[in-house]
Amino acid sequence: MAHHGFRKILLVNGHGSNVPFLDIAARNITNQTPAICAMVPWWNLVPKKLMKELRESAYPGGMAHGCELETSVLLYLRGDLVQFEKASRDINFQSTEYFYWDLEAPSPVFFQEWFSRYSKTGTVGDPTKATREKGQKFVEAVVERMTVLLKEFRAREIRPRVDHH
Repeated sequence: MAHHGFRKILLVNGHGSNVPFLDIAARNITNQTPAICAMVPWWNLVPKKLMKELRESAYPGGMAHGCELETSVLLYLRGDLVQFEKASRDINFQSTEYFYWDLEAPSPVFFQEWFSRYSKTGTVGDPTKATREKGQKFVEAVVERMTVLLKEFRAREIRPRVDHH
């Protein structure tokens, strides 16, 4: 895209395991082209106040993968795809002070094990707490904040580069 004239590129991530790779991709685009590129995981745009208001699952661990947040959003956007009768709480990640997993506030240590070591279902969290109504509130808040983010990014000045090496 940068080679075709785009100068501001925002990557919106929808999968936690993609974060480090998309961060590197954004940095490479910024470093190797005239464009600037940023990356945002969509769940980072959920306002903290709304998260506190709506969240029912345990912290840490209740919101990680196929969890209350993600299942609520899918119930709102594509409820026909959700087999809610199969939802089960699966919070078995070995949480300690430095090792835990939660979308609301990530652990200070980046660490990923095989899912099968701590999940029997592929879920990490508590999708049983999900509702369509929560999903609607999460989506509307994220869309509102994404709109502000896009306006901010669009207005961001691309300053000349200086080689400090």
